[in-house]
Amino acid sequence: MLGYIDENGMNELEGSNKFSARFNTNINIADKFVLLADFYAHRLQVDRLQANNDGHGLYQLAWRMNPTQPIFYESELENNYILHNNINPLASIEHGGSWNALHDRSTINLRPKYFINKNLSVEGNVSYMINKSASKYKRLTYKFFDGDGKPVNIWSNSVGASQGVSQSQVTARALINYEKDLRQGQDKIYLLGGAEIMNNTYTDYREFSKSSFFTKLNYSYDSRYLIEVTARGDGSSKFAPNNRWGFFPSGAFAWNVHNESFMNGLISSGLVNNLKFRASYGLIGNENVNPYLWQEVVNTWGWTMRVPNPDFSWEKQRQSNFGLDLTTFNNKLNLTAEYYHKFSYDLIYSDFPVPPLTGSYYLTSSVNIGEVENKGWEFSANYADKVGEVDYSIGGIFFDNQNRVLKAGYNRSDTLIFKSNQDKIWYEGIAIDNYFGYESDGYFQTWEDVDGTEAKLPNTYPGDIKYKDKNGDGVINDEDKINLGDPFPHLNYSINFNLRFRRWDFNFLGQGVGKRLGRLNGMEGYPVLMDGVNNNLGAPREYYMNNRWTPETPNSRFPRVWTGSSPNAVLSDVWLSNAAFFRVKMLQLGYTVPKIGRNINSVRIYFNAQDAITFTKWEGLEPERDGGNGNYPRMATFSLGVKATIN
Repeated sequence: MLGYIDENGMNELEGSNKFSARFNTNINIADKFVLLADFYAHRLQVDRLQANNDGHGLYQLAWRMNPTQPIFYESELENNYILHNNINPLASIEHGGSWNALHDRSTINLRPKYFINKNLSVEGNVSYMINKSASKYKRLTYKFFDGDGKPVNIWSNSVGASQGVSQSQVTARALINYEKDLRQGQDKIYLLGGAEIMNNTYTDYREFSKSSFFTKLNYSYDSRYLIEVTARGDGSSKFAPNNRWGFFPSGAFAWNVHNESFMNGLISSGLVNNLKFRASYGLIGNENVNPYLWQEVVNTWGWTMRVPNPDFSWEKQRQSNFGLDLTTFNNKLNLTAEYYHKFSYDLIYSDFPVPPLTGSYYLTSSVNIGEVENKGWEFSANYADKVGEVDYSIGGIFFDNQNRVLKAGYNRSDTLIFKSNQDKIWYEGIAIDNYFGYESDGYFQTWEDVDGTEAKLPNTYPGDIKYKDKNGDGVINDEDKINLGDPFPHLNYSINFNLRFRRWDFNFLGQGVGKRLGRLNGMEGYPVLMDGVNNNLGAPREYYMNNRWTPETPNSRFPRVWTGSSPNAVLSDVWLSNAAFFRVKMLQLGYTVPKIGRNINSVRIYFNAQDAITFTKWEGLEPERDGGNGNYPRMATFSLGVKATIN
């Protein structure tokens, strides 16, 4: 297989192209030995403007511009750009320079398998993968002039290149499989045992390895009772030497009720076609962290910056699941119900502050602390039937998950404050990644109101948010912050509908969230970019301006428009909004022309729309993400296609 994809960007200078190649082969020797080999490689080239190397830069620059500001001065100079805080997106397109990147990926797999006899086989897998990347940028000197032709700024010459961190991964796996029918084919047993080792090496001198030993037993009794038992031991070099190994067993049981004799009447009538109960329980380990976190880090002055932790080890989860599968009405209706519970403990916290030692001013360590509970359910249904010449199916999924912190630290009474995110705090009973901020109490209406209120933040003006002094000490500080809610989507659902009539076909997919609390921040929430320096870039959104506080509109949705330092730009319930939504993910209408000539079996012409319509009360741009400083929003895609089937 050879492939080539060329995609254009949002302007004529940007885009990407990708070359790919894949080769697969199977070699059979004497019906006992099989060698499967595959090779895959691709090269991706990405061309962007230097101001847009993250894919969002130009859009963010446009947000920071005054939308009524002209692009050029009215002067005799050609393309005499007007800079606003050294920003002009069109000038960046023409004179801001280019950025180019290459990404290479190659993978080779060899999978030999040998059949000792019809029941017993051994197999292996050796694979090698390498990722490489590089980038370069170039910008020529360009001088800007004001309306009178006087020089005002220079974008100087800038040239450079960098080599990305390359990653190589070697994996070796060995398996032994045993499969046999018992009791004249009424029962079946399957036994697997194996080992795997994986090594990852990076060109920035990082390296980590993982080893696993595992075994699995499956037993089917009379096609009614299914049992699976798994045991595995995993070791990772990311953890301290005496704590690198973890043992993670699991078990599952299923009951095919439809194969019981007392179900014969329901089965023969077609009322029930399949009925299965399922249950599972197991221990899972998580090693998704950076290597070397357990080790000591000393800076160039000899000060200890990270305290070693010889007890640093796996994060663990105990998970149970209960399910029901039902097929009924002559296989027309399929129902599935799930309930799960996950208890996570020994959570990995990689930047835990510890008391300072002599000669050090900032100390952290990596520790295993805390407990979190997740529990949820899922229900899905699908109904398919045919009425005359119309074939149709309709289905949907409805699910939810709830999480809460059971223990934030070493004890249930502990509180964990995230120094990297002052708007998040953990304590017993709260949701992880919660919104932690101030509760509002309207707006300050007059200077008399401001001066007469003792509990307020600095630089408060009329029209600013009034925060509740929760502890009554006359000061607004972190002690007055409360849990404002969690950011996770709840009551998630999707629906699909498929219809076929003669040569026509219609497909619909919709997706939604029944409940989510989103955060408005950045330029998508605040009237200006709060960069901590100028705090005056950009122009307020029209929605903000139409709903801002003024003396004439004292009960508006948002506080006054501001620039510079403001007490409004902290997390409070004012900046939380209903992010529930329903989105038409896909609409497709097609028509199939039957056989054309001798070689064309059929030709299908179709129209497709993706992410075309969204129904929401969300006050930002994209209900599936919180507000920000102007990343590209989700875009609707409309396409026409033709698909031909040829002999």
